[in-house]
Amino acid sequence: MSARLVLVLATLVLLLGHIALWLRAVNHAHSFGLRRVISKGLTLLAMAGMLFMPLLFVLLHGREWLAVLKQGTWDGFWVPSETGLAWLLHWPLLGYAVLVAGHGLMTLAGWAARRFLHKPVGVLQSSTSQHLNLAQSLDFHPSGNGPRRFLTRLPGNQVFRLEVSEKVLEVARLDPALDGMTIAHLSDLHFIGTIDKTYFQEVVRLANAWSPDLVALTGDLVDDSKYISWIPDTLGQLRGKHGAYFVLGNHDKRVDEVELRRTLVQSGLVDLGSRTRRIAVGSRQLLLAGNERPWFGTAPTLSPCPEIESTERPLRIALAHSPDQFAWARKNDVDLLLAGHTHGGQIQVPGVGPLWAPSHRGVKYASGTFHKTPTTMHVSRGLSGLTPLRINCPPELTLLVLRSARGGD
Repeated sequence: MSARLVLVLATLVLLLGHIALWLRAVNHAHSFGLRRVISKGLTLLAMAGMLFMPLLFVLLHGREWLAVLKQGTWDGFWVPSETGLAWLLHWPLLGYAVLVAGHGLMTLAGWAARRFLHKPVGVLQSSTSQHLNLAQSLDFHPSGNGPRRFLTRLPGNQVFRLEVSEKVLEVARLDPALDGMTIAHLSDLHFIGTIDKTYFQEVVRLANAWSPDLVALTGDLVDDSKYISWIPDTLGQLRGKHGAYFVLGNHDKRVDEVELRRTLVQSGLVDLGSRTRRIAVGSRQLLLAGNERPWFGTAPTLSPCPEIESTERPLRIALAHSPDQFAWARKNDVDLLLAGHTHGGQIQVPGVGPLWAPSHRGVKYASGTFHKTPTTMHVSRGLSGLTPLRINCPPELTLLVLRSARGGD
């Protein structure tokens, strides 16, 4: 293999590892319950690192890199000067190159495993969807007066191309008497005025048209206090046969938490934040739980909850804002966990997928259905975002249909 080809391939692996490493740092910065100013500062620091390191390499070794491409030999490549900045930084830069090369190879291996070896989640029996262009079906273009509203009109932006999905999930311990139970899952509405209230009213109308048994809202509802007033005419109109339930997310810290919760409850929704609730669905019981960690409260422990007046184990359904709570759900024997937060990455590269997701696990749980015994997790791409830009990643409204492994009555 020629020196030129080796150098080009090595450079691509190094660049991939470098970008993946700093994107991972950004993902982690947004997965902790840090103050907004701190997470923003860490993000800016990571972005600076992403730009600075390649510039430093070009400054110190750009000539040698070009010489290899021109001459096709390794003579003199990466040999530090006897003095000066190149001599001081030679070994640290070499160590960084080894680090990002390893990270680049692991990134390639992970992508190949997801792309070619990943098997569909067995619990997902079927998934059907339709795309609705709400910018065309509504009486007017539903962009509002909030920040970055100009992005909503960019060609190719799918921010108003709502995907309405129905996913049938097999739940191993679902009582046959509950076979066919439905849950409308909504997440990440981000009321900030950039997208007009009419858009969200249409989303609510579509959700209600399903007549779901339960409605689940998994956080990031309001970004600006003045839009709390939208709740009665939007989320307050959601109707579930057995209730509409919510947890809050990190963006909800930007408003008065007490006022937000009070408005949601007064509008008819049930607060599940850091608590559990038992409800009856027909002759069977459900145990619902809400986890708003790491931003609010504590994660509830389901194990010591009072026993119900039945020998049957209640189905356990939990709401969390972040998919990082998957481990908590498994530890607490949750059957179904609903989450959001990641927006699916908002931009997905064909054949690659999302590059960014604010999670400890990066893009692994960016969106979709996942299963690790005993828990199935559904992660919504959300309905909106602070930055109204989506490419190959449309907003999502989902109806989950639960099926018993033992069949219905």
